[in-house]
Amino acid sequence: MQIIGAIERRQRLLEAIRAAGGQWDWQRARETYDVRPEPRVPRRDLQELCRGGYLTRVETGLYELPGWSASQAGAAE
Repeated sequence: MQIIGAIERRQRLLEAIRAAGGQWDWQRARETYDVRPEPRVPRRDLQELCRGGYLTRVETGLYELPGWSASQAGAAE
């Protein structure tokens, strides 16, 4: 098992978010990890990506890419 650092883990999460789009909570984020961590890890990663300006907080515990909106999901279908 390979252990990766927080920076690489958050970069991988951001890449997954960019690829899939939409709104993300800790449960959805947790599915992208190779090893499923305890809930505080993806929560913290989402918070740090938001703090860095990579994500926008929609509501408590729910994040999305800046400029993305739920209305875009319907337009893409």
